[in-house]
Amino acid sequence: MQDGLASTTKRSDVLLKKPAQTATTVQAEVPAIPVEQELTLLRGFRDLVGQRWGVFVGRRLKQQELTEKTEAERKAVNDVRKEITKNIPDWIAKGDKASYDAKMADLKTASEAHSEAKKATGIPPVIKSLAQGQRYLDNEAIPNALSELGTPVQPAFSLAEWLKNRLEEQKKAKKAKK
Repeated sequence: MQDGLASTTKRSDVLLKKPAQTATTVQAEVPAIPVEQELTLLRGFRDLVGQRWGVFVGRRLKQQELTEKTEAERKAVNDVRKEITKNIPDWIAKGDKASYDAKMADLKTASEAHSEAKKATGIPPVIKSLAQGQRYLDNEAIPNALSELGTPVQPAFSLAEWLKNRLEEQKKAKKAKK
């Protein structure tokens, strides 16, 4: 091993080497926060969650818009893929590599056209920035805000009872519709 590699540890290595976790309840002592400060923090947290939801919805709408604007190119790629999948057994049986190579060239051309059509819309950079913002809110801003409120984020290995009940209700409602 090189000296530089020996001193670094990957996050996945650390996660794999942790001892087995047991289900225990941790009682964290919440520091007393003055009411005015807590109210300010709660309002800020409300705004953070509202911002996160807005970014999430905006990203979904932009992805939907991109899909609609590149529908023809996307369908062309899918059609070529379907044709390749359908004809592979025949090409193998006949040993027809030329037909396979021709369809793969068609697929490459269609994929490049789809990629160019997506770039031409100007939407992918917007989606990327929204995804980065969403990731930041999820990984940094919201956990930090919760810590400031005296509620540190802890891993959950099971669902809360109210959440289990709500998911079960949704499942029953979905079955009733069918």
